[in-house]
Amino acid sequence: ADNFDASLKEKEDKVSKAKDELVKCVEKLSKMRQDCKKNIVESVNNELSSLGLLNDGFDIQFNKKELSNDGIDVVKFVVRLNKGKAFESLSVAASGGEKSRLMIALIASFNKIKKFDTLIFDEVDTGISGKTAQMVADKLMGISKEHQVICISHLAQIAAMADSHYLIEKNTDDESTETNIYRLSREDSIKELVRISSGGEITETAIKHATEMKEMAERAKLGQF
Repeated sequence: ADNFDASLKEKEDKVSKAKDELVKCVEKLSKMRQDCKKNIVESVNNELSSLGLLNDGFDIQFNKKELSNDGIDVVKFVVRLNKGKAFESLSVAASGGEKSRLMIALIASFNKIKKFDTLIFDEVDTGISGKTAQMVADKLMGISKEHQVICISHLAQIAAMADSHYLIEKNTDDESTETNIYRLSREDSIKELVRISSGGEITETAIKHATEMKEMAERAKLGQF
């Protein structure tokens, strides 16, 4: 019995010591998260400003919780996209187009902290058009100067920026579905810009407009604006 009590006391002391060490570690982790907040928020807001959103529209909120395997913090990304509004979660506050730009801003900001060789943007043009689409195209062009960017898009402004333009085509018959991908020549790329911007009717005027769009994108990439 004496040996059992001594052994139990020893193990309880080890558990207590381990808990104390764990608390120190999670408190250190929590402080590190808090210390990172300012730079991340500033960086994301700078990115948002260049994408036509409020330059103070992003924040990170911290709330405490019971200790678990990921610490003692509940970390929440929140946004306010109109002056005078309260900060709310992304799912509540942002439309499709705003979410697209927020995602670009977050990826661009985190990429400054940890560099990625390749960045993939899937349907990043959801809910945007016109001037906003051009802002997104310009931002992706800037990111692509230092990283490989793979972008799936249905917007001519974004597709025109491509160094290499690929067409993904799905064909279905009664028995199967086949997906093919083709690398487009410059001429075919212009025709594809016509198709996605004007509904597919290839006219001289549409070709001229798409050619101008492609040439403007090429000049932008060379810094000639």
